[in-house]
Amino acid sequence: MAIESNRLSRSGLLVTVPLAVLGMGTLATPASAQTDAAAYGTRAPVQCGPFRSFDGTPAAATRIWQCASERDALPSASGSLYLLEDIAIQVGAARAYSVVQDMYLTEPDPAGRVYPLRATWTLVQCSVIRDFAPLYNIGSNCNEYYKRGEGSCYRTRFGDWRCALNGHDVRPASMNIAPRAGDAGQGTLKDEPAPGPAGGTIGPMAALQPATDPPVTGQPLPGPPAAIPPAATPPVATAPTGGRRVARDPNRPIGPNDTVIYEDPQMPGQPQRCTVLEVFVGAYRIQCLNRPGRAQFIARDLDVRRPDGTAPQQSAATAPTGPPFRPGDIVLASPLGLQDEQYWRLCVVVSNQVRETNSYTVNCGDSRYNVLPDWVRVDPEFQ
Repeated sequence: MAIESNRLSRSGLLVTVPLAVLGMGTLATPASAQTDAAAYGTRAPVQCGPFRSFDGTPAAATRIWQCASERDALPSASGSLYLLEDIAIQVGAARAYSVVQDMYLTEPDPAGRVYPLRATWTLVQCSVIRDFAPLYNIGSNCNEYYKRGEGSCYRTRFGDWRCALNGHDVRPASMNIAPRAGDAGQGTLKDEPAPGPAGGTIGPMAALQPATDPPVTGQPLPGPPAAIPPAATPPVATAPTGGRRVARDPNRPIGPNDTVIYEDPQMPGQPQRCTVLEVFVGAYRIQCLNRPGRAQFIARDLDVRRPDGTAPQQSAATAPTGPPFRPGDIVLASPLGLQDEQYWRLCVVVSNQVRETNSYTVNCGDSRYNVLPDWVRVDPEFQ
């Protein structure tokens, strides 16, 4: 089967990458070189196709597109693995091939039908999990980009079916979050043939047979495009996931994935609606998408409350006694090593490595940094 030339960019502007690597890599390699998804904490990319028929349904379009985008997936040159989640596709009524409208298609069969598509989806980008400094990223090795786009399903001159979509961002991405809990532990890539009439098999393609048009079963899309809700995500009770809703007891302490109200002490009277990503003693790592500057940062628990107006819970934090600082201490740090006050940020000490590397590893919300001791100090506002 011919190989698509489009590749998936980090920004997600092109998201259909049949058989090619989802990023900047090379073409498919033997199974021994394929990606071990467990190293990323994700599920394995789906493995199916090629597809010799298409029944015009959203389920079939979803299957063909996801399989083509993830089949034989390898990491990009940056070491990232890309997956597609929360796919919601609408299929329009079939039409005849048009030289003008379909000039971007690869090897289309001019005698075949073309089905217009529109969809929303989440592009998940994950890096290899590392448990050593300074690359420690457990619980924060993935980014999620929320997309909307249009495309088409069509038959090629070789008799197989392809589905392609081009997308754009519909809201800010969730950065440095944990892999989806439901994806973990799926192991290495494995064959996963698609069932039903839209299915296919792994391995060499059978002798090509003249393709025939399937019945035109697509339905016209009514009216102007409407918002397409993403596929339902099961409740997740553990690990920060960048804002997915979960059912929680309102009387328990604030925890990961909770929606909270944060009021910056430097900007009183301007509360923001945020999501808790991680909990520390006396602080939270939170994400506020409408906040100027960094969307993810460390906030003291005394500046965070529930959306129902409940007063902030009493802080269990005590002022640090260092230096030397201990893991869990809430400090001010300047990751760039610059003296001006604008570069000092609230951070949580992860580890003291002054003896080994003359540095502290600190979590400043958007990332973890190794910072020299001269650039870590007690917060004068919390004594």
